[in-house]
Amino acid sequence: MLKRFLIIFMMLFFTFEDTNASSVEIKAIVNGEVITSFDIGERVKLSKELLKLNKIDMPQEQIEANVLNEMIDDKIKIAEAQKYGIRIDETELKEAMLKMENYLKLPKGGYDNLIKKLGIKDSIVKKQVEADIIWMKFTYGVLRSYVKVSESEIDAFIDGLKENKYFKYDFVSFIKDAKDFKKYNSDLSKITKCSDFIDYAKKHGNSGSGLKISLKDVEMDKSLHSFFSRSALNKALPAIDINGATTIFFICDKQEYIPEITKEERENIRFQILQSKLDAYANKYFEKIKANSVIDIK
Repeated sequence: MLKRFLIIFMMLFFTFEDTNASSVEIKAIVNGEVITSFDIGERVKLSKELLKLNKIDMPQEQIEANVLNEMIDDKIKIAEAQKYGIRIDETELKEAMLKMENYLKLPKGGYDNLIKKLGIKDSIVKKQVEADIIWMKFTYGVLRSYVKVSESEIDAFIDGLKENKYFKYDFVSFIKDAKDFKKYNSDLSKITKCSDFIDYAKKHGNSGSGLKISLKDVEMDKSLHSFFSRSALNKALPAIDINGATTIFFICDKQEYIPEITKEERENIRFQILQSKLDAYANKYFEKIKANSVIDIK
């Protein structure tokens, strides 16, 4: 008990020395590790700025509550991973921070400029990123061995894919600047054959080659698929803008088909299933260790 008191006292002493803030308070103790009001305040500044950059409004109380929960979770994750010898070095941390900068679409200068702008300690950012990366390493390095993907699961996933509609389209593209496009509308609406459309496009546009694409009627391709399937076959589709040029696609043929799953695609499916199962397993594992942790919120 005395040892724990001395540890907490020393941590608070150095926090007071560093911040010159006599109002620093203990807000939570997680398995003997202290979270202070100063720690939370620094992280709240960071969270508010990231929310602002992503144009997300959130009440101050909710931000503070989220930050406290995140900091509690971070301490539990780091401590659990370190039990198994999982660590991250400075190089890994820098790479992870760079990836997070890109993911969060931070302005030029990334975290460095953000830290200077907000006047916060760089350790606040590093600790947040460290917790995410160390938990990922723990998940794939330790928990991965507890999750298996059977061949029957892959087969069931593929059967589900085949229930979707798959189509192949033959089409021709015709591209013109918007200012020149209107005068071609009348001619294009009268064309009924792909060969005529190709000839016309070669003569009047900067395209005209026949193309074939495959589209799945699933969420990822739904907007493009809807764009094609809306229009009657053998007719020009409504014009769309591509890189500043007005573009028309002329559909020549549409065929439904059942996709063949290659070995490579099967392995990709295995990995998708594994990720989903591993995420679920890691979440359950974390909730269990959190429930067994000693968390004292002041």
